[in-house]
Amino acid sequence: MKRLLIILFFSVLFLQAGRIDASFEKMKELQSKSNNTVLPKVLLSGATNSYLSEHFTVYWGSVATATDLWADYDGNDIPDFIENTSSILEDVWKKEVDDLGFNKPLFEHINVYIANTGLYLDGKELELSDNICGYAVYNGDEEFIVINNIPPSSYYTKPMDMLKITLAHEFFHLIQYTYSLNFNDINMWLYEGTAVLMEKTVFPEIPDYIYSYASALTYTPNYGLLYYNGLSPYSTSLFFDYITNKYSLDVIKSIWQYFGSVDSVEAVDKALNDYNTTLKEEVYSFYDSLENNLSMFSNSNILSYYPVEKDYLICNKEYIKYILPLGATYISSSCDYTSFTNESSVSTFSTDNNDVFQVNQKDMVVVYPDDINISTLYYDVMKVVSKDEFTIDVKEGWNLLSLKDDLNTSDLDEYPIKVLWVYKNSQWMGYSKESYIESFLKDNNITIDFIEANSAVWILADYDFTYTANGIKEGEIVYEVDDNWSLIGNASLIDVNLSIFSKNYGSKIIWSWDNNSSSWGYYTENSDIKNTLKDLNMSEIETINSNGFWVKK
Repeated sequence: MKRLLIILFFSVLFLQAGRIDASFEKMKELQSKSNNTVLPKVLLSGATNSYLSEHFTVYWGSVATATDLWADYDGNDIPDFIENTSSILEDVWKKEVDDLGFNKPLFEHINVYIANTGLYLDGKELELSDNICGYAVYNGDEEFIVINNIPPSSYYTKPMDMLKITLAHEFFHLIQYTYSLNFNDINMWLYEGTAVLMEKTVFPEIPDYIYSYASALTYTPNYGLLYYNGLSPYSTSLFFDYITNKYSLDVIKSIWQYFGSVDSVEAVDKALNDYNTTLKEEVYSFYDSLENNLSMFSNSNILSYYPVEKDYLICNKEYIKYILPLGATYISSSCDYTSFTNESSVSTFSTDNNDVFQVNQKDMVVVYPDDINISTLYYDVMKVVSKDEFTIDVKEGWNLLSLKDDLNTSDLDEYPIKVLWVYKNSQWMGYSKESYIESFLKDNNITIDFIEANSAVWILADYDFTYTANGIKEGEIVYEVDDNWSLIGNASLIDVNLSIFSKNYGSKIIWSWDNNSSSWGYYTENSDIKNTLKDLNMSEIETINSNGFWVKK
């Protein structure tokens, strides 16, 4: 029964997990534009309504949604949503500033704008998609909060509860800006993780941070606390919850005080030094507790439904190369622990400039690198991992896949494949056991006999089947990206972070075919292309595992 519950909780989580705020990216954008100059005040138009309280003014336009949230049950001509928003904001200010002792925001009075109500900021209509809660901005001359007119909701967290935690989260971003405006990807875990922690701190009765984010950490513990894509930075709230419960909330205040002069990793380490411990020690005790002692976490009964994933891990010392900074990997209980470390309670060895820890001879290895920089967050996706066997589900019809292992196409004869296509060196090559297709391929000299591990393949399947591979070779992947279009596969068991193709190869756009939904998804860092595709309701993706993908330089 417990196994079934775990599966159900994961399924619901993945449907819900888009509940995010956009503050960090918005602040990075503003910082890149500012060039250390003061930006002008935001130009607001369409704000036909406003509501004033002690510390906030809430603005909204005339296009208010006719829902129960926006009803006016007390008949005072102010929508209940606005009154509730104002009241919650004042409660949040009192809790985070007056009671908990964090800095006041840089301005004594904060404007709050309700998106999707006909407001315009700097001439652009203020719109938020239905999976974005909001964002908080300080631009040097003013600061403000933007929130969705209908907060995202889920089976677990209803709109008014989502409004509460969103305001606690976004207001804490304004507090963070008083300590540091050091916006880069390495620091994202601290900005978002502690903002999510404040949701739980101000509204402990709303455990949305577990429902929304826990599995981003527990399902891929090897990604590490510093991994900055998708939901990972929000999931680090589990770590900050852990050290807060172990010591006190004052450790979070100390972190932010130190962060004014050092980077986020050093700031957390310095704050923990004040409690006679180190970040290094707390990272591996955190993962140990996550596996063996959930009483160290808030809402441990709910967290128990998000167990640490172990299925993809192996008994191979070389696997430590694929753990990102401040990450952990869990190995099979049948593994020989002495192949990792000696048998002392906490022992280390060095490889690739990383210190690796095994905790009390339990089945876990933790990586803490001596020198952390953004480039270290990419080394996992450029490698392959040794594993005895793995499977890939293939759907009836067309599939764009990465089969991950070197193989002879004759090895595919047992599978219901009508035709397979590979695009290499600007040429299509094919395989089929259908006689008429096979003859066509041979006549045109485009038969392929061997497929490399990092190739992508188009497969037309007669019906659903599972492809089983014998193993993945060890070594480095060298991606060959042509000047035009390249069709590429992921030969690693770990997700490929598609941003590496922009950073390392200068790609303009990436397309991948979703075999389950029979639809295309894209990745690009070009804002014009991204805006166009968003307007077309195309799906944006960030990582690839078993799918193939097109890369355009």
